[in-house]
Amino acid sequence: DYSHLLQRDVEVLVYQVGDNRVASLITDITQRRRDQNALQISEARLRRLVDSNIIGIIYADVNGRIMLANDAFLNLVGYTREEMQAGLVNWVSMTPSEFLPLDVKGVAEANQRGACTPYEKEYISKDGRRVPVLIGYAHFNESSPPFIAFVLDLTARKQVEARLETYALQLERSNRELQEFAFVASHDLQEPLRKIQAFGDRLKIALGDRLDDNERDYLDRMQNSATRMRNMVNDLLAL
Repeated sequence: DYSHLLQRDVEVLVYQVGDNRVASLITDITQRRRDQNALQISEARLRRLVDSNIIGIIYADVNGRIMLANDAFLNLVGYTREEMQAGLVNWVSMTPSEFLPLDVKGVAEANQRGACTPYEKEYISKDGRRVPVLIGYAHFNESSPPFIAFVLDLTARKQVEARLETYALQLERSNRELQEFAFVASHDLQEPLRKIQAFGDRLKIALGDRLDDNERDYLDRMQNSATRMRNMVNDLLAL
C-alpha cells in the first residue's frame, strides 16, 4: 500500500519469529507500481484502439493462429467471433499462395528489427472473395513470438484505381483517335487547298494580262477562300 509516513509505495511482509515476536520486511515498490500503472494506461489505450474498429487489428502468431481480433477484422474476412475462438480463423490459410512469400519476408523483418514495413496483400474471405489489404505488424519479444497487426481494407481504393485505369485506357484511345484525325487534317484535308492555291498562281502567271478584272477577282477570291480554309484547319489542329 501507499505509506504516508514514507511517502512511498511499499510492500510489507510480516513473519512470526517467536512468542510475541514478529519480523517485518518492507520493500519499496514505488517504481514497480508506476510501471504497472503505465502498463495499465498503455493497455487501456490499446484496447480503445482495438475496440474503436477504425481498422482491423489482430493478435496472432507465425503459424497463422489468431488469438485476438476486433470486429473490423472479423467483418473484413466474414468470420464470427465464435469461429475465431474455435480456431477456424487462420491468417495463413486465408492468404493466397502468391502472397505467402511477402508474409515470410515481413515476419523475418519483424523478427530482426521489431516491426515490418507495411505491404499490400490479399485475404480470402469466408465467402471466397479476395479482399485487398494493407498490413503491418510489430513483434513482441516473448518466448512464443506473437505479433500485433493492423489490417486496412483497400477494397474502395482498388475500385477507384480500377476506374482510373479504365479512364486512362479510354483517354489513351481518344488520344490515338485524335492523333489520327490530326494526321488526316494536316495532310489529306490541306492537300486540295494547296493545289487550289498552286494552280491559281499558275493561271495568273500563264494568262497574265489576258485576265480581265472580273476573272482576276474570281481567282483572288478562290485563293483567299483556300487560305482561310487552311487557317481554319490549322486552328483546329492547334485546338
